[in-house]
Amino acid sequence: MDIAIRVRNGDIHAKLKEEAIERVNHATRIFDKLVSAEVMFDEENNPRIAKAATVEITSHARRHVIRGVGQAEDHRSALDIAIDKYERALRKYKERLVDARRKAADTTPPATTDLPPLKLGGALGLTPDEELVSRRKVFVLNRMSEEEAALQLDLLGHDFFLFLNPENGRPSVMYRRGEGDLGLIETLPEEA
Repeated sequence: MDIAIRVRNGDIHAKLKEEAIERVNHATRIFDKLVSAEVMFDEENNPRIAKAATVEITSHARRHVIRGVGQAEDHRSALDIAIDKYERALRKYKERLVDARRKAADTTPPATTDLPPLKLGGALGLTPDEELVSRRKVFVLNRMSEEEAALQLDLLGHDFFLFLNPENGRPSVMYRRGEGDLGLIETLPEEA
């Protein structure tokens, strides 16, 4: 597996980079079907921020992204926290895959639809408006069930996740509600 080390806003000692590669390799013993991994070291240059060092570990499996983020006073401590979260996310992902396989063996497979992939970005004719939008991300929507979207939401640690619902072929948003449970926003065609 390829492991890329990136550094933003600072410099990292070579021994810490080697340790990060070694620890990410060791963590992948939990789930060895990862395509790639990236370790991002970042440091805030503001003396008012107590936990200025951030380490983010991101891996890509077939259809999912697994991430662990750690913040601390120094990069070594942040790496420890990030590795712990990354290993927990890998375990959770593997457990869900095993549970899904067991569940699939008990039921018949659902019918699939042959819809063309939905692509965002240039096709919409979007132009960046720096006063209105500070950051813009473009990605291809993946077809996944509600259970897979909930898993992806947990693995990424985000508050919401946009996906393409295979049941109706339309974009949907899985989000975490204030009480901690999950909500789903489904779209309707414009004619409805």
